[in-house]
Amino acid sequence: MAVLTMVIVLAGCMGYATLTVGHLNMITVTFAVMILGLGIDLGIQFIARYEEELKKSPERANAVRVTIHHTGPSIITAGVTNAAAFFAMGLSGFRGVIELGIIAGGGMLIATVATMTVLPALLLRVHRMKESTQIPAQSMAARVENALLQRPSLTLGVCALVTLFAMFIGGRVRFDYNVLNLQSAKAESVKTELTLLHADAESTIFASVVCSNLDETRQLQKRLAELPAVGSVHSIAEMIPEDPESKIKIIHDIRQALGTIHFDVVPDDTDEVLKALGTLRLRANALTREAGEHGDKASLEVLIPLTNAVTQAQVKWKMADRTQLPLRLADYEHRFYADLESQLGIITNQADRAMTLEDVPGPVRRIFVGKTGKFLVQVFPKEDIWEREPLVRFVHEVQQVAPGVTGTPSGLYEFVDILLRGYIKAALWAFLVIAVLIVLDFRNAYAALLTLLPLIVGMIWMVGVMVVGGINFNPANIMVLPLIVGIGVAYGIYVVQRYRESHEATFYSKSTGRAVVLSALTTTFAFASLLIGAHRGIRSLGLVMTIGVIACLIAALALLPALLETARRKGWKV
Repeated sequence: MAVLTMVIVLAGCMGYATLTVGHLNMITVTFAVMILGLGIDLGIQFIARYEEELKKSPERANAVRVTIHHTGPSIITAGVTNAAAFFAMGLSGFRGVIELGIIAGGGMLIATVATMTVLPALLLRVHRMKESTQIPAQSMAARVENALLQRPSLTLGVCALVTLFAMFIGGRVRFDYNVLNLQSAKAESVKTELTLLHADAESTIFASVVCSNLDETRQLQKRLAELPAVGSVHSIAEMIPEDPESKIKIIHDIRQALGTIHFDVVPDDTDEVLKALGTLRLRANALTREAGEHGDKASLEVLIPLTNAVTQAQVKWKMADRTQLPLRLADYEHRFYADLESQLGIITNQADRAMTLEDVPGPVRRIFVGKTGKFLVQVFPKEDIWEREPLVRFVHEVQQVAPGVTGTPSGLYEFVDILLRGYIKAALWAFLVIAVLIVLDFRNAYAALLTLLPLIVGMIWMVGVMVVGGINFNPANIMVLPLIVGIGVAYGIYVVQRYRESHEATFYSKSTGRAVVLSALTTTFAFASLLIGAHRGIRSLGLVMTIGVIACLIAALALLPALLETARRKGWKV
């Protein structure tokens, strides 16, 4: 019945999203998972209390009535505070987060209304063979709880030590700006990019600057090339000579020197080729030893592959069919000299005139010259700008020379920073709004503080575990911050509200403890399922969310009962 209620809720959420925002994007598309995860918790709380009341009296209508009267306020408070947390995302300043807050906030209100209206109606209409449920683990849970509550000071001391340790190391948590680390390590695009970075080649991402004319393009390219963070700059200007007259003279001299090119190919003797390969290998070995003695690493990087290639050629030559070698050698030489003759022919056919844009090959010209006649300048970084510090240096230096620069580096620089600030602001606003609503609802500052404590302590523990486990925040898992605020505070609401009803700090043997554990487990398994994904960003989101939910659950069922038991013994009003 709870699942059927959530199906109805999702249908309503789709209509609500259509009427409000009107579309989904790469961030707001996750709202369905959030509504399912948080909405089902409301239904779990209702059904758990309903079954508890059925054990006392078989009257179904009365069980529903008592559940609405006693657990209903907790469900409404949890649903409204979660909705408020999402709506608070509207103050983040990041459009994707704002739209997510609008859709998910309205969705939580729909889920709350459905839990208090549709679910009770379904429970009254659908009859089961056996209404009440016996819980085998309930007695064991009660014994564990009694052991914790007999010495609440010990429980509080252990929790305090763990919290202080987590706070001490929590400042070491880092934010990984490198979005390349979010992708699957097996993706061909990621492998190619890493290969280029390790080979000290040009990256696949570059900054783009648009110029109005060729002279401006040439001047800007020179200025950009002088920047320390810039590795190389490309534009069509480097293909058009600055001094066309001197270029024409050079081309003319080359044409005169080359004349008419034609090669008469006489096939070489195969034995002579083998001897030549042996001579080349000996000479390469001698040069390699000499470079090694002088520590000339640059020469070694060239000579060692050359020596290996010549050695392999000798081996293959000796293993080849002797009758086929002359024919294969002759065919190779004919092809080689024909290609060389063609290449030299291109030079001899050059016109004695200044080169223009129309002389640049069409495919190249279409890259660097737009349809409106604007010119593109591509600026490649010298360092790995997937990392934050090199990216900041590169973008700042290029912006000083070309304020209108665009491209992937600028997008990465702005997007990740806005995303980080947006989610942090969303989490802070969500916490503030929830705190205000809880104070207004409970009308007791101590009760409100106790309700928020599992969330605060759980988040501190979560960060501490991240530091110990070497886990960083990143653009994917930073979404955890506003999410955990809504999830973590709900556990405190259910526990404190039940204490205010019964004035007993025991929850494990009641429906409240069972429902909180079940709610946490459903959320944990939902996010833990993300750990099997190939996308590393999604995996990190699932991992951090799992850690956060478990931390908030432990705080709600260990720390909070101990505090409430202490308050009961001292006679403090909650």
